Amino acid sequence: MFRFMIALSIFWITSSGATECLKEAIIKTYTPKHAKHFKVYYYKNFKRLEVDKYQFIITSKADLNCSDVNSIIHLPVSRVGLTSTTYLPSLTFLKKQDTLKAFQGKKYIVSNSFDKNQIQEMGFKLNAEQLLSLKLDLVLAYESNLNSQNDFELFKRLNLPIAINKDFEETTPLARAEWIVFNAYFFEQEESALKYFSSIEENYLKLKLQNQKISNRPSVLVGSIQNGFWMTCGGESDLAQMIDDAGANLVFKNDRSATQQLSLEKFVLKKTQYDFWLPQNEWRNRTELDRSIKNDSRYKFIESRKVFNNTLVLNKDNFNDYWEEGMQRPDLVLSDLSAIFHPENYKDYKMRWYKPL
Repeated sequence: MFRFMIALSIFWITSSGATECLKEAIIKTYTPKHAKHFKVYYYKNFKRLEVDKYQFIITSKADLNCSDVNSIIHLPVSRVGLTSTTYLPSLTFLKKQDTLKAFQGKKYIVSNSFDKNQIQEMGFKLNAEQLLSLKLDLVLAYESNLNSQNDFELFKRLNLPIAINKDFEETTPLARAEWIVFNAYFFEQEESALKYFSSIEENYLKLKLQNQKISNRPSVLVGSIQNGFWMTCGGESDLAQMIDDAGANLVFKNDRSATQQLSLEKFVLKKTQYDFWLPQNEWRNRTELDRSIKNDSRYKFIESRKVFNNTLVLNKDNFNDYWEEGMQRPDLVLSDLSAIFHPENYKDYKMRWYKPL
């Protein structure tokens, strides 16, 4: 019966006709300062959010129809479904926590601002029947949440309000953080988000400038052993850039943003002493670090004076706030890293995500 109702809905929607709204005049355009994967166009009765090849309309005009966009999100938005923890800080800043009605993987949520008992579990792959039953005003997702590009054709015919976010495809910390502006458009609070992001940018660039004056730059090892390789960040990744901006030098630095997979044999031959080691894994304390070193003798070749991990704030299921609020606040992550590498300048500093092991 439910599939029959979907078929009727598709027939009704495709038979109702559509207006080519994108032929209207563009009033103004918002181009982000750092983010490369989205842009916003203003029209008389709607805004068009462009995310690479995707086009999304947001409007309060009930009868607006566009045949040449991926989906139309009708305002106001009061029921939201999300697929990533990186979107959650936007809802908190905008004071829209109560709009979160569905989430992919509730166990990953760290913030206490959300009542998990009031949030329904949503599958990793977007499913039309489930989304129709949830009656959401907005579903914010990654491309990986689609079964295929053909999904959008079905979602559009069913008037399912899907929008794609690409914050994780940005290659700089500030570019990722700037997606708070994108998310704010769905709640008509983009001006507040612009001011908020500007403060993040100002804090980050001010601290970066201060660190550029530091002559003593310690060496930093990132990563740990996984599946027989040393896994570390790419030399152009956001973490690598923050390490550089914090006044330190990343070892094994290359010219790519993708995660590096290094041969352990090559790693051992380097025999370098590192000033700091950031495992960036699940280790919570020295006991867990020592246990790992005991269980895998290959760790013993690492000579590092100080080890810090980003596991200071975890929820009861041991999921990490670094991948939630930390992704939205690179200025505060940069503060943590600066305090780790140059503690003489941060004697009373309180860490937000990192802790010594």
